[in-house]
Amino acid sequence: MLGLNKIKEAKAKADELKNNLEHMLFEEERENGMIQVAVNGNRKITKLKINESLLRVREGGEIEEKVQDALNTALGKAEFYAEQELKKLMPNIPGLNF
Repeated sequence: MLGLNKIKEAKAKADELKNNLEHMLFEEERENGMIQVAVNGNRKITKLKINESLLRVREGGEIEEKVQDALNTALGKAEFYAEQELKKLMPNIPGLNF
């Protein structure tokens, strides 16, 4: 039963981590802050702001690229952080790629 207790403990810690990640923000900006994005540690978009003046001076495709780049960078930061924290919590179990 000792193994089962360790698994239960690891699951409880992972659930706690997931809850904590909900409140962590990973932010990115582009175009000197005229594009702002934020995602939480669970990789959900929490903020997307585009300054209206940018819409008048840039083409739509260019703005979309900048937004996508900012979102991908923020999501990458969130994913990396979550993976590192999960590695600290989970036991080294073959087949689980943490």
